[in-house]
Amino acid sequence: MKTIKKILIDSISMKDLLLNKYVLIDTCFLSALQKYPSRFEDLLANLNEHSEGLCVNPLIRLEYLRIAKNAEEKSRIENSLDKFPTLPLEGNVLEEVERIYPLYNLCQSIRNNKQVSLVDAYAVAYLNTYTPRLLFLTFDNGDFPLEILDRISTGAIDVKTQIFTWGLYQINHEKLAKLKKIYTGI
Repeated sequence: MKTIKKILIDSISMKDLLLNKYVLIDTCFLSALQKYPSRFEDLLANLNEHSEGLCVNPLIRLEYLRIAKNAEEKSRIENSLDKFPTLPLEGNVLEEVERIYPLYNLCQSIRNNKQVSLVDAYAVAYLNTYTPRLLFLTFDNGDFPLEILDRISTGAIDVKTQIFTWGLYQINHEKLAKLKKIYTGI
């Protein structure tokens, strides 16, 4: 049986997918990484080796900091977040959220449209703003519409008590334009 490390190294296409790109990581990935660091070593090593690096955005950072229950925990979380550069929150990202978030109502691929958070919509807006240099990695695959994004790679990490299925996404401008046209009628 191949390990994730072996699969990623053997996969020319995975190397090509990550080449010259940054990977925005979701809050759920940060949480799992904190809880099971040894189980994620191979995936992290390969992502770091083949991409420009892993990063967060200010909303993911804030959402992850929210779990801290005291000053000591907050400090530990901040230290773990410092390993990942934070993308700037620029005005065009907010404009993209305003354009993209309403489109979620047209997306049938989302399991529960009511659970999709604004943080999730910002991740998609970042993908659109920083395309083609940014990909997105999450375990919450049901929160990210395939009517807007392409899931370009998947994998699983077994931590014995559960299996984390990760998805790597990129924006699809043609799909996004089609939804915008349906939404606006233009």
